[in-house]
Amino acid sequence: MRMSRLVFATVMVVAVSTTFVFVRGVDRGPRFHVSNDSPEAVAVTVTRGDKSRNLGTIEPDSRISLRARDEALMVFTVRYADGREIESQAIYFSSGVVVTVSITQDGLEVERDVDT
Repeated sequence: MRMSRLVFATVMVVAVSTTFVFVRGVDRGPRFHVSNDSPEAVAVTVTRGDKSRNLGTIEPDSRISLRARDEALMVFTVRYADGREIESQAIYFSSGVVVTVSITQDGLEVERDVDT
C-alpha cells in the first residue's frame, strides 16, 4: 500500500512538472504583431534565413499576430499598392520576446519588448 502511494506521488510530480515546462515553453515563445496603420491595404512577407512566408494582405487599421516556433532572425517586407517596397532591418526573435511592427504610410516602425 505504501509503495503504491509512493509510485502514484512520483507519477503525479513528473506529470505536473512536464506539463508546467511544456506550457511555460509554449507560452514564452517569440511572438510578433503586425499592424497596418497606413490608409491603404499592404502585402507583408516575412523572411527567415532562406525561407519566406507571405502573410497576405493586411487591411488598413488591422492587426495580425503570429508566434514563432523558435528563435530566429527575421526581416519584414511591406509592399504598398503603388509598388513601393520597404524592408525592415533584421530583427532577432528569442524566447519571451514580443516584436511589434507598425506599418505607416512612410515606412515601418519596429518595437522589441520582453514579454513579462
